[in-house]
Amino acid sequence: MTNDKLRDIIYKKLQITELDENIERLTQEQMKFIVHDINLSCFIEACPGSGKTEVVGIKSAYELIDWGNNFVGLAIVSFSKNASKEIENRVKKYAGTNAASHPHFIGTFDSFLYKYVLCPFFHGIVGFKGKNGDCSPRAIIDEKSDADFLENTKYKPKTRYAVQNPNRSSSIPYIGIPITANRFYYDIIKNDFIVLPTKDAKNFITLQDILKRPEQIAYHQQFSWLTYRTIRKSFVNAKKAFWEDGFLTFRDFELIVYLIIKKNIELRKTFTQRFPYLIIDECQDLSPIQLVIIDLLGYAHATYS
Repeated sequence: MTNDKLRDIIYKKLQITELDENIERLTQEQMKFIVHDINLSCFIEACPGSGKTEVVGIKSAYELIDWGNNFVGLAIVSFSKNASKEIENRVKKYAGTNAASHPHFIGTFDSFLYKYVLCPFFHGIVGFKGKNGDCSPRAIIDEKSDADFLENTKYKPKTRYAVQNPNRSSSIPYIGIPITANRFYYDIIKNDFIVLPTKDAKNFITLQDILKRPEQIAYHQQFSWLTYRTIRKSFVNAKKAFWEDGFLTFRDFELIVYLIIKKNIELRKTFTQRFPYLIIDECQDLSPIQLVIIDLLGYAHATYS
């Protein structure tokens, strides 16, 4: 199909009668992406700054301008509020103000999962009893936070991160820095806890790598009861206590969403019935666990850019 034919199809569908600079500068690949049958998955690859978000916005408008279902919608997600806003503005410009509203969703991937999965099901899977009748999460805590409430013993695993004792005259060569529940998360891909050793640390490391450190081995010699099984279980219990009180980190958020979806087949069916079509902007930003979540949801109709 020629460029002129593709451009004519887009103009006609969007009911545009005058030349539009945004449509005029579309490449053939971008136009093919826009007119591609939404019932068939597709992917457009392009370098940064090539206008992928703008194209997603026009593609979304192309699909939404004559949407005829008031109960089933299109989910259009990106990874920043600015990109989501740009897509929404394109939809409103080309398909009308109402096209960007219910039953559709336009926003970040995190806010999509937060609204439709985490909030409704968080309390049921983690045992949070709610606060004043509100069972949604109380707060998402930063991984480097040192808020006073995190000093609660139940939010700390039984082991500590071993460091050289600054008191060189002491007979104890190593001391332990407490690890609070916001400074670690469970990685389903690596099948291990990933830990930020101290709030000032720059990098996360696996629990297994921590336990292999010479400093950690020497430190643990003081506590013969601290077996690997005991340590791992204490990490689980500290995180559970954190969640049960309504707290989580952004990385916990993804894990809990994964657990909710994995354990609830009916939810998966209902979710994809409510949003049978998914458009993802900047899909290279998907994390491994987000890819697993999308795979679990079983999206047969996904469009990526």
